[in-house]
Amino acid sequence: MEQGAVIDQVLYALKWNGFYQKSRLGIILAAYVTGALHYISVVFIGRSVPHQCRRLLSLNLTIHDESFDVLSNSSDMPYRVSYGQCRIDVKNDTDVIFTTHCREGYEYVEAKMSSFVSE
Repeated sequence: MEQGAVIDQVLYALKWNGFYQKSRLGIILAAYVTGALHYISVVFIGRSVPHQCRRLLSLNLTIHDESFDVLSNSSDMPYRVSYGQCRIDVKNDTDVIFTTHCREGYEYVEAKMSSFVSE
């Protein structure tokens, strides 16, 4: 008798697609389904909270080898600072002359703990 034929008889005796194997497969698939439902639920509880960049205490710019504190009132330069969701823009009368990321973090319209996205 060939070796492959012996293995075939062993697998046939173990009932390769028997109740035990099918029940274990069902348990494993049930675990995957519950995990998938958990990941889908994150979409509904992980909403984005409205926010903008936190106001800076000082912002120094160097323009034509002169340093200016754009946020101080003593500066006679006509610069406006606008705070967006992801960046801070410094504008003169016509153009954006400087852009930076939110250095001091964010300010939230709602409570910070209302979503895990803001943590």
